[in-house]
Amino acid sequence: MESISEEELFQIKQKFLQHIPHPKLIRKQLRLLSRFVNKETKPEQNKLPLDMELGDYLNQYTALLLQLKLKIANTRNAEPLFSYLNELLNLHERYIQKLLTYLPDCDYDESSIKQSDPFDAHTLSTELKANTLSDNEIMPYLCKQFSGCTANDYSELGKAVIRAKKILENVG
Repeated sequence: MESISEEELFQIKQKFLQHIPHPKLIRKQLRLLSRFVNKETKPEQNKLPLDMELGDYLNQYTALLLQLKLKIANTRNAEPLFSYLNELLNLHERYIQKLLTYLPDCDYDESSIKQSDPFDAHTLSTELKANTLSDNEIMPYLCKQFSGCTANDYSELGKAVIRAKKILENVG
């Protein structure tokens, strides 16, 4: 097992403290880090139930994400960073799966929705509150929105559910 320099460790950590990147980029960093760790390490599984109301899910996701970012920022070697990035990958993929459950069965424009754009749970939560949307109102809200404008004019929630679909179509 090789050792990792403080500079390399710092560079990896910085990629995850602002915005959470596409799952493929997290996997790439995990592959790079795997040279420096015991592969028997099992990450914690923070599985938020997919059947939660979206507002509650976003609140719990944000709390777990902040805890995980703090752990990532404070880690001093590759072993725990590898474990924390695995946790982050699991949490982020589950979040994307949750968002996908709100994609309505109607036509929409996905041409300008980029997979690489970050998700912002706070913005989504604010949109839900501003529109007083319960879970059973989200799909009709999005369908109405999708029928009246192009992707550039979609709300953040509309863009997020389409982004989630595109990401899950291209995982690997």
